[in-house]
Formats: sequence, C-alpha cells, structure tokens
Amino acid sequence: MPFGRKRKEGAEAALEEAVAAVDAAQHDGVDVSALRVLIRGVEKRIAKRRYDEAVRRVETVQRLTEKLVTERQDAVEAMDRLEELLERLRQADVDVSRGEAALKEIRTLFEGEKVVKGVPIPTYGSAASAAAAAVDNYERMAENVVKARRALSILHDEVETLEEGQELIRGLALRERLLGEPLTAAEEADRRLTLGEHETAQELAERALEETREIVRHALRAVGRHEELRLAVAALKEERAPTADLESELHRGRTLLEEGELTPAIGALDTLDDHLADVRDRYREGLQTLRAAEAIVAQAESWGFQTDAQRDILASAGKALRRGRWKEAEGLANRARQDAASVRETHKALSETLEELRLSADPENRGVVLPIIDIADRAMMEGDYDRAKAAIREAERRLQG
Repeated sequence: MPFGRKRKEGAEAALEEAVAAVDAAQHDGVDVSALRVLIRGVEKRIAKRRYDEAVRRVETVQRLTEKLVTERQDAVEAMDRLEELLERLRQADVDVSRGEAALKEIRTLFEGEKVVKGVPIPTYGSAASAAAAAVDNYERMAENVVKARRALSILHDEVETLEEGQELIRGLALRERLLGEPLTAAEEADRRLTLGEHETAQELAERALEETREIVRHALRAVGRHEELRLAVAALKEERAPTADLESELHRGRTLLEEGELTPAIGALDTLDDHLADVRDRYREGLQTLRAAEAIVAQAESWGFQTDAQRDILASAGKALRRGRWKEAEGLANRARQDAASVRETHKALSETLEELRLSADPENRGVVLPIIDIADRAMMEGDYDRAKAAIREAERRLQG
C-alpha cells in the first residue's frame, strides 16, 4: 500500500472517531457548533492531502470535545445543587434573592460562548466555576441556617419543657422573667436569618440556646427541690407535727419561683430544708419522750392506779409538742412520767405498810383496826393517797393505844 494512501486512511479513521465523539456529545446536550466547524476544517485538510495536519486537528477536536462534555456536566451538576440549596433556604424562610440572581447569571454564562481564533466556544467551564463557587457559599450558608434553625428549635423545646412539663410553673409569665434575654436573642437570630446574615444568626442562636438550657436546668432543679420539700412538709404534717412556719416558708419559695427569682428561691428553699430537718428531729425526739411517759402511765393504770392527773399532763405535753414548744412538751412529759413512777412507789410503800398493820393487829383491836385499813385501801385505789396516809396514821395510833 502506498505510503500516502496509508496516511489518508489513518487521518480518515481518526476523523471518523472524532465525529462519533462529537455526535455523542451533542446527544448529551453539548453545543457542538464549534466542534463541527473544526471537523469541517479537518475534512478540508484531508481533501488537500494535508494528512498530518488533519490528524493534529482531529486530536484538538477530541480534546475539546472531552473538555466541553466534562465542563458541561460539572456546570449542570453545580447549578442543580445550587438550585437545591436555594430551595432549602426558601423553605427555611431565608431571603435567597441574591442566590437567585447569581444562578440566573450562571445560566446566562452557561448558554453563552467566547470566540477563540475565530471559533465560538461554549463557556461551560466558566459557568461550572461560577456555579461551584456559589455552591460552596450557599452550602456554608445552608449549614449555618440549619445549625441556627436547629438551635432555635431546641431552644423552644427547652422553653416548652420549662413551661409545660412542670405543674408548678405552668402558665406563668416566665418568658419575660426567666427567659427574656435568650428569647430576645433568638428572635434577633431569626431576623438575621431572613436578612441573609447566616453566620451571625448561627452564633446568636447557639448562644441563646446555651443560655436557655442553663436557665432551664437551673429552674428545673429549683422546681424539683420545691416538690421534694413540699412532699416532706406534707408527710411531717401527717405526723401531726407543727408545720405552719414550714408551710409559710414553702409558700415564699414557691412565690419566688413563680416570679422567676431563681437564686432567692433556692436560698429560701435551702433555709426551709434546714428548718424542716430541725422541726422533724425535735418533733420526733419529743414524740419518743411523750410515748415513753405514756407507757409508764399506762403501766401504772394496768396495776389499778388512778392516773387522771398524769393523763391531763400528758395531754398538755402533746398540745405543746404539736405547737412546737419543745422544752415545755419535754418538761410536761417528764413530769407525767415521774409522777406516775412516784405514784407507783408511793402505792407500793403504802401497800407494804398496810400489810404490816394487818399482820400486827391482835384479836383485841382487830375489829377496830381492820375497818380503818379497808378505808386506806379504798383511798389508794381511788388515788387519794393523802386520805390513805391519814387512815394509816389512825390505824397505827389505834394499834399503839
């Protein structure tokens, strides 16, 4: 085969391959006008037997085809991504007018062309670069918006937790008292978002969220403390302990909470906690003392002794205890216990004396002494120890006389 023919066939084969690539690019949406112009130039060079030059031009066509296909694909993907980001921002009520204007310019650039050595070449590459830069910008913007919106959403959830999750402070004006500053900052963050100041909005929202979380944690701890103390005071009241002062302090703590005065409220609740512990300990100690005295009096009663006086003293001790008069209650309980013990000892001593008198009575005076001893017995059973003692003295005198 002559060398010239071989070169011609090589050039024609290369041209055929380039045409196929251009056709495929056109099918994919690439503007191939410039490529068709270059192909016609290749055909002319082959016709003029300038095969080497034709092959070089074919290589140029192939490189340009690949470049345009890639640039167009990059531009389309970037524009689609930009449109997606703008839609997300619209859904978030963010002003995207600048982004829409930028996208419009990019589409114009995408559809434009520039003349290179007399050949108009599509400006896909410029459109792709511009779209990629816009995507980077709006991705950062969208990320800031998402973070800001998430922070604001969590913030409002925290507020709902504070306002609705706790019976004590439900429906109170805590937005103004406790959460005024962070909620104002949240509103400003929302406003900045609509103005497109996304980084500032994110910073404001996240700072407001952190402040709100801290306030909510603080408030819930205070409310929880109030509830614990409320239950403790109620339990102590069930024991019939004096709780009027405790209930007054509890009311003061609640009032401070309702007014959003957290620090003073916690201080008041701390004071209440100390007072509650003191009342509980004193009351229960007094109750133990009272019950110990009641047990001794009951024992005396079980032996047949009259203990009405001691029972009256115990009743007074119980009243003093329930009124928080600790020393008075303790003194009365001890007095009742001592009196009961004294009654028991007196009764025992008098009983022994009567028994001795019975044994010492002889037949001559028994008829006189025993009736007197019976009088003493009855007096003792009635708790009238003075009368019993007088009868015993009379019996002793008769025995001696």
